[in-house]
Amino acid sequence: MSYRKKRNKIIFWALLIIYTLAIAAVVVFALRTLWDFADLYEKSMPDDVIDSYVSQLSTDLWEEGLADTMSLMEHPFQSDEECKAVVMELLSGEINHVRSVSADPNLNAYSLRVGKSSFGKVYLVKDETKNAKFEIELLDKEIELPWDLRPWLVHSQEFDLSGLYTSVEVTVPATYSVQLNGITLGPEYIVEQGIQYDSLRDFYDVNPNLPTKTTYRADKIIGYITPVILDENGSVYEIDSSRDDSQFIKPCDPEKFARLDGFCSKFTEKYLRYTSGIMGKHSSGGYSELTGYVMPGGDLDKRLYAALDGLGWAHTHAFRLDSYQLVNAIDLGEGYYVCDVVAQTTSVTQGSGESVDINELKIIVFDNYGDIRALSLA
Repeated sequence: MSYRKKRNKIIFWALLIIYTLAIAAVVVFALRTLWDFADLYEKSMPDDVIDSYVSQLSTDLWEEGLADTMSLMEHPFQSDEECKAVVMELLSGEINHVRSVSADPNLNAYSLRVGKSSFGKVYLVKDETKNAKFEIELLDKEIELPWDLRPWLVHSQEFDLSGLYTSVEVTVPATYSVQLNGITLGPEYIVEQGIQYDSLRDFYDVNPNLPTKTTYRADKIIGYITPVILDENGSVYEIDSSRDDSQFIKPCDPEKFARLDGFCSKFTEKYLRYTSGIMGKHSSGGYSELTGYVMPGGDLDKRLYAALDGLGWAHTHAFRLDSYQLVNAIDLGEGYYVCDVVAQTTSVTQGSGESVDINELKIIVFDNYGDIRALSLA
């Protein structure tokens, strides 16, 4: 090989090495620049900052400002320590954050939540001490990229526990009382009164002084307090949600029940015999027999008298009371009672033959110091 060819070959390899090193240097510079940019870009995102804040908040929550916030809130049925225990229990679950609206465009706002309940906000701001631009040197010139890569800082926080407020509302007989945490609710907590019993709704025209119900409502409760209901004697009463408000109506005592049973058995037999039409043209006699059991001039008295003409044309040939039972008796107060009677009768009518009927009667009676009369049929 000639000297010229050997020298050219050395120069070629030298230039190739220099070129390769130059390319490698450019690649290393580019990668380092990219890594630096990526690191600054990641730090310029608020996600890590808010995540870190929330994770620390879970352990330092009360000291972070909740104590001061709670001291400014009304909690008439709970002590400060009880409220703290309830709040810490409520916030012991996973705390999450949701991007919220900020009045300041320079701040990122996040709503702090446990479940669906919001209890505060935290605001992030760009770190003003850091350079906002990413600079690189290229060919002895500094070039600024047009992105704001400053990291985020926690600017401020605020707590609002009003979202944790709950209310208790309960409807009880007007003679009952309601307690929350040992405190009896006064008339200022009544939101509705004079509520008629559903099971007595048909009888308020008979006695307007029938018992009614009252609804109590208490607000500004942290968490939930189970109301304690006391009856008129001060004994705790457990409301059965599966039953209607007839559960509040006391049954008649055995002596009253027996007296009403004796009246209803006689009244039922005479009433059903009269309305069967077996007396035909002599129905007035049946009406006369009932007058000793019916309130004169009352609703039932008027209806029985009005039926006289129609019953005179009846074709009933036979009637028998097969069975009778006083199922229930409700004391409406002031001498008024509702008696539920079930009676089976058999009658024979011309053209229809024998028929057996189950009669369910709800008899409203008035007991005037032992003189019991039927006032109406509901």
